[in-house]
Amino acid sequence: MVELSNVPEVGKSIDPATKDDKAWTAELETADFTEGKASIKFPAIIYKQEGTGDNKVNDIGDHYYLVTEDGDDAAKDTTAYVIKVTVAVDENDPAKLTATETVRGYADDLDSTLNPLVLPEGERPAFYNTDTYDLISAASYSVYAASGEPVDRVCYVDPKIIKNLEGRAIKSGEFAFKLIQVANYNDTEGELISATTNDEFGMVDFDKANNVSGDLENPSCLAYTKPGTYYYRVIEDTSKGGMNDQSVLYSDQVITFTTVIEQDEATGQLVCTDMYYGWWDAAANQNVRFDEQYADYETQPGNIGDMSKLNPDWHPTINNKARPMDLQVRKTSVSDRDEGLVGATYALYMVNENPQGDIWLAEATSEEGGWITYKNVSLATNNLYYFKETAAPAGHTVSEFRSPYFYLVEDATSANGYALKYTDTKYFDAAEVEAAAIPMAAAEAQAMQADIAAQAEATATDNQIQPGHSADGNILLTYDKDGGVYDETTQVEVNKLDTRTHEWVEGAKLVILEKESGKEVASWTSGKAPQKLAKTLNVGITYLLREVEAPGEYRLANDVEFVIDNYGNVTITKGTENGNAELSDNTITLYDTMMDAEEVEQRERETTREVPLGTILAQTGDMLPILGIGAIVLASLIALIVAGRRRHEGKDDKN
Repeated sequence: MVELSNVPEVGKSIDPATKDDKAWTAELETADFTEGKASIKFPAIIYKQEGTGDNKVNDIGDHYYLVTEDGDDAAKDTTAYVIKVTVAVDENDPAKLTATETVRGYADDLDSTLNPLVLPEGERPAFYNTDTYDLISAASYSVYAASGEPVDRVCYVDPKIIKNLEGRAIKSGEFAFKLIQVANYNDTEGELISATTNDEFGMVDFDKANNVSGDLENPSCLAYTKPGTYYYRVIEDTSKGGMNDQSVLYSDQVITFTTVIEQDEATGQLVCTDMYYGWWDAAANQNVRFDEQYADYETQPGNIGDMSKLNPDWHPTINNKARPMDLQVRKTSVSDRDEGLVGATYALYMVNENPQGDIWLAEATSEEGGWITYKNVSLATNNLYYFKETAAPAGHTVSEFRSPYFYLVEDATSANGYALKYTDTKYFDAAEVEAAAIPMAAAEAQAMQADIAAQAEATATDNQIQPGHSADGNILLTYDKDGGVYDETTQVEVNKLDTRTHEWVEGAKLVILEKESGKEVASWTSGKAPQKLAKTLNVGITYLLREVEAPGEYRLANDVEFVIDNYGNVTITKGTENGNAELSDNTITLYDTMMDAEEVEQRERETTREVPLGTILAQTGDMLPILGIGAIVLASLIALIVAGRRRHEGKDDKN
């Protein structure tokens, strides 16, 4: 027993937070029981009122205590009681306190909601345990011996099975079952004993639908009034009146249940002397007893048939499989939405609000027609999903953004029973989900779905694919919002300009090569406009822009090395030295420089023709004009010095 920190509210789950982390314990021994009952007494709780100042204890008010049972999970009662204790000043003696207790309510377990509870005067909350009754537990069939009862009184048996769904979580009430009594194991029809569905854990408990024991604490669906051997079959009901989900591959396994009821000669009572599960082997035309239900079977196979060796925690399991789902989306180019792109890689994610972030589910690459197909994915309702590109196809960039969110809803009007819905936020449109998931009454929806499936099967040939399904029978879901996912194309422009005038240079022959392979991917001759390259270059590859032939009066420019990142941004990694090239956005400008002044002067000297100083060709912004003028001035000085020496020597000779 613990004191709760918060006031529990009827209709809501109990907040397990405790006050002062204090607990009171009451233990019971076998000797404490009289005729199967025992009183539970907790240690006394002392309440105080020391005043209202700091560090003063004041227990006046309401206190709420949670009372639960510990012990073996298979035997304990999971009921949780909430007791309210009101502490007040005694009206007759202000120096004393009084404590009044009332039952606030109960919950079936700590995960269930609190229910109101009003007990008759003098009655206390009670915990019921199966081992306090004359109960024989064997492999989860409950046999209640009619101890001290006349011979014509009944004994009860309660069979259980487990339903397992591979591929996704099972839902409460998702699968329907019938327990029928048959004359022989191979009979497919017989008397209906009970019909029920699975719970959220997959347990199928036939006593829920047909409790014939009259005991609410220990319900049973099988009652025996005479000795004999009784045979039963568990049938999964996939008829229109049962459950028939097109997304599920149903098991054809047949579970059998056998009981042997005899009359005890000493007491005259009916007792169950043998009971076991099995499965019907149609190929061998025989019933096969499950060995796993016997404890230590692997080391002691002689346990078979020994009821005392039955394992009460073992249940036979029928396995269904969630039919695999295929999800497809088409990849196109933003420049042509009808063009399917091959080679784009997208990851599929499920939104996860927990700290670890969204969950990667699968990755696939677009193939012929631009279709990206994720095989054998298990999408579930009430989850959000999205696509995110990881690698772009040729001539395109990687999309910076995820796709819109999408989610799965049940749709009885579709060929496969499902539809995809889309949203731009992480919040479901509850009305839309409800409308899509429950467009009509459940029975009508199941009937329509069965009719759709029957029509598809009837019209399909061996070479045809059923609507809403892949060739291998998987459910096929198509993401078709805005025509699918798409990419921007890579865009690069190249200008060819004069270094000095920044005017267009015509006639230069240019190529773009892949640096690593040397493969030529584009070539052209420059004119009076930029060269536009759309969908020509790929992201993540290093290219060389090379001038292979320059106009007559220009010298060749140096190579420019550049790369396009995933999102289409161009970066020059080499070749901008000395004003050779520059980048603006996604435009590369490659400059051509005219022949330098020294080369021009050497050619003119060979013809002995004088070149006026003002006609020297030079590149704006470099040192060639200054060097040319300096060379002329230096030559002139040398000539003057030589001339001066000659005149001086002439004078000396005359003397």
